Amino acid sequence: MPPQITREGILSEMDRLQKVSTAQIKGRLSATLREMNTGKLEEAVDIITYIRAGWGLDETPYPIQVFLLKIIYGLPLDEEQVLDYLPARAVDENSKERALSKDIIIWNKFRDQEVGRYTEVDFLEMLNAEGRCTLTYEQHLKRLGRKMNMVIMRMGRRGGKTTLSQWITAYEIYRLTRIYSPQDHYGTRKDQPVRITLVATSEDQARQLLAPARAAIQRAPILRQFLDLPDSQDQIRLNTQRNIDMGISASAAGIKVAANACSARSLRGPANIMVLLEEYGFFNSELKSSGRSSNKSDREIYKAVAPSTGDFRIPGTDHPDSMIMVVSTPQSKESHMYELETFIREGRIEDDAVAFWIPTYWINYSYPSSQFRREYLIDPLGFIQEYEAEYPDNVQSAFSEQALERCRVEPCGEYGVVQKGESTWMGVDLGLKNDGTTTSIVATNSTGESRLIHHEVIRMGLQGYADYVERNLSGDMMDYLSIEKIAKRIEFLWTYYGCQGGVYDQWNAYGLQSHLTGRCREALLHVEFNSTNNDRVARHALSVINQRRVIIYANIEDWKNEESLIWELAHLERIETAGAAPRIRLQATNIQGRHDDQYSSLSRALWAAKVGVEDNTPGMSSITPVHQRLAASLRARVEAARQARGQTHGRTIPNRGIRRF
Repeated sequence: MPPQITREGILSEMDRLQKVSTAQIKGRLSATLREMNTGKLEEAVDIITYIRAGWGLDETPYPIQVFLLKIIYGLPLDEEQVLDYLPARAVDENSKERALSKDIIIWNKFRDQEVGRYTEVDFLEMLNAEGRCTLTYEQHLKRLGRKMNMVIMRMGRRGGKTTLSQWITAYEIYRLTRIYSPQDHYGTRKDQPVRITLVATSEDQARQLLAPARAAIQRAPILRQFLDLPDSQDQIRLNTQRNIDMGISASAAGIKVAANACSARSLRGPANIMVLLEEYGFFNSELKSSGRSSNKSDREIYKAVAPSTGDFRIPGTDHPDSMIMVVSTPQSKESHMYELETFIREGRIEDDAVAFWIPTYWINYSYPSSQFRREYLIDPLGFIQEYEAEYPDNVQSAFSEQALERCRVEPCGEYGVVQKGESTWMGVDLGLKNDGTTTSIVATNSTGESRLIHHEVIRMGLQGYADYVERNLSGDMMDYLSIEKIAKRIEFLWTYYGCQGGVYDQWNAYGLQSHLTGRCREALLHVEFNSTNNDRVARHALSVINQRRVIIYANIEDWKNEESLIWELAHLERIETAGAAPRIRLQATNIQGRHDDQYSSLSRALWAAKVGVEDNTPGMSSITPVHQRLAASLRARVEAARQARGQTHGRTIPNRGIRRF
């Protein structure tokens, strides 16, 4: 007998058929959408086209920027003369035809004299011959169509490092949105986003890297449709076309652009198609000699991110389609960045790697020549590192003999005399036993130009030192100087020259203040010269001497006198320290008998003058925040000193048998 047909059975069968039909319809719709959208997603254009296109970034890269991007993405180089790359503002209208004869122009360090013109092929050959690019033209031809897996861009300050990295980041985002499902394309997990990670020395700097990427997405309709809101300061989320069709959130399996500060722990784990290490040379260095490991060290960060790029390969090949990009000004040969460059040059990293070395004045057309000259005059050694992008030796000479000779003037009638319109400032380096006490007084005018009008050293063994030696109850000389006698000498000089302010090191001068009286006790400030303050004072001294903004009275014979100020300055070492906040310090060479106390006192006097005259802020509150009470008292006393300034004019001070230079 046929089964009995009931009302309930009919309704149940209808429900079942409806569910089957709905699932079939959804399946067919999804397949159709995938087919339609796969054809709708146009293939990605090359990065140069994308940057220039109005629908893309709508930017005009400089000729060298075009060249660098072609090398990184394996695009053909131009062998012939190209006429449309040079920005109009860089063309000499009186010789426009000659100016456009080749598209890459090389300038001297001040960017006021042309030194060469190249096609892109010629330029690559020149860079490789000079050690500025690790890639040869033959190697470039063999890898056309493939982007680099590792890029080290060592470039000078204001050399467009951030611009290049932002363009590449925006292009990688655009390229991923041209793939229907990046997870399927690369064979990665469907429930994990494809990431681009931007790493900088701090959270704020990392977030700043996201801003241009966010702006590029929002102004380009081709990208804006994939944006998944809301985003945050630390990340941008984008959907893929597959997720849009399937109604899946980008947070689950889309594209994520994340900003991170340099921390190895926070960078481990996620797969990255691109990692940007911005100013990698200034990450905290893990010194080779120390063997210490740090979560924030450059090496640990690299070890955390390098494996994350291994999942992305060009389908059907073993060629990587990911990138680790290091963009930085050089800091130290102890840095991991220097080691990576060395590995690339020696061929110890796979052939999909390149290292560039480009100075600022080649790539930045808008930076004025006068600014280059000014920076060079202020600090020639710093210019080599900051703008020429050369790795400094860890130890360098602080001052050139040429710079010191420009400042040196033979002692004359004006030496030791305070001129009208000048104010006087003191710097002290106190030493009682193993080193001497040096006192420097500079006279500074309203424009910040100084003259060293008094400089003396009290040191064991020098002429006149016996007057300042501590004696026991029997009257015998001890082997150290008397802090009480030193204090009286400092007070005498302070009063004689009418000093308005000054500084000494509170660490090495413990107890000096208790022996000072009157105005000197409050206006001569004891400052902790830590690495930050030493860096400030050293950079100012470099600037003043290299620009000849100080006159140093010294005889020509002092160049041969190892006890003289000019000799000591010529033999100082300039020490570069790496890290997120790099510092410099100037100190005596590590040779027995060498000193740096004369430099210390002079540099402190010059700094006191800068704060008191150039910055128009009496006292040293800008160098240390703990002297507010002293600064308030000093302001009142400075005003009184200004009214009595005429009393110091025309006076000189006797030698007293102490070594003066």
